[in-house]
Amino acid sequence: MQKQVQELADQRLLLLSYNQNLEAATSEIQGKTKELNAAHSRCHELESQLLQEKESVGSLEAELTKERKSLEDKLSKLSCFKRSLFRRKMSMIAELTGNLASSVEGGEMDIYALLDDEISSTGTALKSNLHKHNQLEADIEKLKESLHQKDMGLRAAHKALDAKDQELKASTEKVGYKREGTEQNGRFAERS
Repeated sequence: MQKQVQELADQRLLLLSYNQNLEAATSEIQGKTKELNAAHSRCHELESQLLQEKESVGSLEAELTKERKSLEDKLSKLSCFKRSLFRRKMSMIAELTGNLASSVEGGEMDIYALLDDEISSTGTALKSNLHKHNQLEADIEKLKESLHQKDMGLRAAHKALDAKDQELKASTEKVGYKREGTEQNGRFAERS
């Protein structure tokens, strides 16, 4: 009888030990589950931030493309303007030379007045053209600076995007590792 009582006491201690192990394993599983849920939440948050960053980068890239096109248009306009200006200056010189030649042939004596008129009108046209030229160049410089700033912003956004992507990968790996640990603890608890 005493032997049976001792066996029952031993079994009771063994059962208490199993219960304590089971409670400890359950508590650890609950802790790991909380960590896993927190990691899942962080992953979702990072995925959302990553999506926003990608949209922001896409928007910046579209704006940069638009600004580059505008710069190309301005440069093309400036080039056309320079060619037009050169042709105009050349035609004015030819016209002036022709007028001078006809004045001399016609015997007109007021060559200097004619020259003054031609030089004055040519100077006015040149001033106007120079102003337009300077304005175009100023616009081009502004566009170049704007493009540079946006390019820097785009690079920074790409860098931030890469950082978020790396953080998301690290969190995803961490979630996978914690999931494995939780599953192993669950099997341990079942065996106990």
